[in-house]
Amino acid sequence: MFVFVTLGDTKADGFDPSNCDFIARYTNRKFLSFNGKKPNHMSDKKKLIQGVLILVFSLFYFKSIGQNIQPKINRDSSKTITLAEFNQKVDRGILLLKTKPLAEISDSDHVNIMMCWNTIFMAMVKNGRYTIKYNGERLTFPKYKKRFSVGRYHKLEKMIDKIEYTVNLGKIYPEWSPSRGMGVYFDKLQMAIKGTPEPYAVFNVTQ
Repeated sequence: MFVFVTLGDTKADGFDPSNCDFIARYTNRKFLSFNGKKPNHMSDKKKLIQGVLILVFSLFYFKSIGQNIQPKINRDSSKTITLAEFNQKVDRGILLLKTKPLAEISDSDHVNIMMCWNTIFMAMVKNGRYTIKYNGERLTFPKYKKRFSVGRYHKLEKMIDKIEYTVNLGKIYPEWSPSRGMGVYFDKLQMAIKGTPEPYAVFNVTQ
């Protein structure tokens, strides 16, 4: 049950709601009224108790607001998993996209799908070297190829493209913004997909 507390005519006394000492000043100067009715007599002890109750309620209220704030992500750090774990995550993403509407997939599974796609897109391995001529000199550079390009990885990429995953995800999570490299960042999920993902949005897959 909630009890509503009023402080009488605050305008007449020049009350400023932004002033943090209002409880102390008004519990000493005025009678507090409950549910809009002012009691005829109120002891100093009762006024003190009511002031303490208001203060305690305020502390719990603002603490609960703080608990709803999402923790800050370290954008320069990637989660390290094994290749077997990554394959399991990719397979789960494929199964969910195949059997469930996007709206019925949990937030954590959407984050997993996004990170799998980002990893497939970004992970590269060396694949020999190539040479070019420049100002009469021969310059040699390493050549790269996608680390995850066939089988289950290719299947997940194709499924995401086919169902227009990013576009339709925006209908479920309408609070989004552009991210690095023409990607999309979804505020509620605290995750980006496509573009040039930062390290936090990509798995570091070991052998």
